[in-house]
Amino acid sequence: MVPEVAEGGYRFGSSAGFSSPLVDWALDSLKSLENSPTRVPTMGTFGSSRRWKHRCDLQATPARRYVVAALLWGIAYVTWRASSTMVGAPIWLSWPLLAAEVWNLGQLALMALTTWRLPATPLARRVGETADVVVTAGGATPAELELTLIGCRSLRGSATIWVIDTDQRPDLEETARRFGARYVSSHLPSPVGAFGRGLDLSTSRYVAWLEAGHVPMPELFEVELARFDEPELAVVQLASNLLNRDSLVHLGSGRDEEAYEQRILGPALSRWGAAPWTGSPCLVRREAIVEHGCLAAGGLAETARACVRLHCAGWTTRSDPRPLVSVVAPDSLNEYLARRRRMALGALGVLRSRENPLFARGLQPRQRLAHLGTIGRYTAGFPRLIFVGVLIVTLLTARLPLTASAGAFLLWWAPGWMLASVA
Repeated sequence: MVPEVAEGGYRFGSSAGFSSPLVDWALDSLKSLENSPTRVPTMGTFGSSRRWKHRCDLQATPARRYVVAALLWGIAYVTWRASSTMVGAPIWLSWPLLAAEVWNLGQLALMALTTWRLPATPLARRVGETADVVVTAGGATPAELELTLIGCRSLRGSATIWVIDTDQRPDLEETARRFGARYVSSHLPSPVGAFGRGLDLSTSRYVAWLEAGHVPMPELFEVELARFDEPELAVVQLASNLLNRDSLVHLGSGRDEEAYEQRILGPALSRWGAAPWTGSPCLVRREAIVEHGCLAAGGLAETARACVRLHCAGWTTRSDPRPLVSVVAPDSLNEYLARRRRMALGALGVLRSRENPLFARGLQPRQRLAHLGTIGRYTAGFPRLIFVGVLIVTLLTARLPLTASAGAFLLWWAPGWMLASVA
């Protein structure tokens, strides 16, 4: 039996006929989200929602003051370090430490440049336009696929729903057909390759990419398709709402690791038409991806590399901070580490490809900065590794990496550390 979907939203309750604990729990969470004042505003209420604008705002004036102060003090600090603390210190300790400090200062400067101002989120909507949905289901459970398909059936403007299964599992095929979706098995092992297969099958002008377990809001197409009035727009990267609040990505009440990328970095880089494309959930212009962003290889770095190719060809990418897709955040260490590893290797893999933003032909200077800023976030571990290594070697050898008194060092280092912490 195909579950029914209430007009304008999800139908909650037991009438759907599912007994999966995951589906029941997630639907209860979505019901709470629908009834909660913190739910993403629909287009009828978004225009007057100051709360959402405040959440996405950088609180520009105080933040900018802290950042500028941190950068100025950081420049003064590394100048002092290079001119007054290197003579007489072991080269094999002093230079790596100074390089790590300069690297951190450069990352702060790049972050400030790319996120200095957030653009206004367009509030237009498009009614009557349709788009296909490609659901990549490799490694998913039937319950996760059911959850996504319930959301897909609620979409206003959904044409064809494709389920691409890289595991060739009969239970996923039965689930897809029960919801009226078209099931296709693929030999490509990665979600990126599976999505590329879905693009080859689709004939729609616009295609949404959802991984199994991602649940779209009913108004997603009406809100996002209006953005494609920009003729050069190829990809809109979507933000997600986390259904669970106690996962490994949560840092505290209402805060999670993905908030910076989805609410700050992505929208800020949209000013330059160079928002990062990280995969599901997203909405793409099929023509642009097929012609310039071919995903046949399906590697870890494929969406990042495709993003560079799109920018070289004159296309733009945007990011929307409004959470129009709900997901379950990783709640196991293995799942969390696998996801972070995939994202890090994907970003760093671009540096080893011909789409390296340092050398790719056709990129505008600000687009190069945007790509380097995105990739740089995954290199933060290298300076930390150097700091820890220098500390361990210092403790074992009793050799200091700099020549300065403790008082002088604290006088220069402590203010910069405090400013960078609040910037």
